[in-house]
Amino acid sequence: MKLNKLIMIGAVAIVSNAAQANNSIEDKLSQSVSKTATLTQQTKAEFGAYKVEPALQLVPASIADTKNVVAAKGAMSVVTGNSSDIVSKGSVVRNTLTNELTTLTGNIIVLLAKDADASAVAAQAGMRVVSVFPGTDLVVFGAIPGNDLVDAFNSLNKSSLALSSKVEVTDTLFTAQ
Repeated sequence: MKLNKLIMIGAVAIVSNAAQANNSIEDKLSQSVSKTATLTQQTKAEFGAYKVEPALQLVPASIADTKNVVAAKGAMSVVTGNSSDIVSKGSVVRNTLTNELTTLTGNIIVLLAKDADASAVAAQAGMRVVSVFPGTDLVVFGAIPGNDLVDAFNSLNKSSLALSSKVEVTDTLFTAQ
């Protein structure tokens, strides 16, 4: 008899504690949670997922003024400086997806249409041929100093001789964990 009463008292205590815990969880869940939403200004990318940052420059970290440094990239520093209208090799771009800064290599990888001449397409875009991959229609064009890389990219995209093009950047694909 005493054992039955003891078991019943233990069961009632466990069930009542579980019920109280369930009620407190429901009370916490039913309370309204206020969240503040932050809006970020979405910028339109010039090519792919990258937007040119004309006010930023890449300089050696040893000569960079510390008050103008925006980011560090190894032995180089990204600093605010004179803005340039010409996008060329070494120009700083921002990845609009990850918001990271990187630089341009000055090359554009192009998939040419069948029987298109790489030299003719390069001359039309104001670029030079860096390399041609035999047996494929892939060509790497390099920027001529003084020519705008974004203008060349846009003219290649509008051309019927180029099926696809991609501006090459020095982006970090993987980072060590």
